[in-house]
Amino acid sequence: GAWRGSEGVVPSERPRHSAEQLQAHKAAKVLLDAEEALLEAADLAVRRSSDALTTETTLLEAAQRDGDMEAYTRGLRNLLARRIEQTRLLAAALDKYETKCVAGSTLSLD
Repeated sequence: GAWRGSEGVVPSERPRHSAEQLQAHKAAKVLLDAEEALLEAADLAVRRSSDALTTETTLLEAAQRDGDMEAYTRGLRNLLARRIEQTRLLAAALDKYETKCVAGSTLSLD
């Protein structure tokens, strides 16, 4: 008899996927990848935000206790720069996800 693949089906008898099915599968994979990237970026942003809050509290308490405004403003400036960068990265992941959502819905409608 004919050679049967791992599923017990002759390779030439395997059901073929239509171009639309393949395109929908690709769109779903792209969307899933973008979703995972967004969730990872959000998770990182939350963790870093929590760490930043602890650092900011420490800076503020030290400034109130010691009156060293130069150290406070320098620390706050560094903290804000990191927060702005993290927000930019999260916004970029959100933009990419939303773009993929629109592209995915367009692909699945074609």
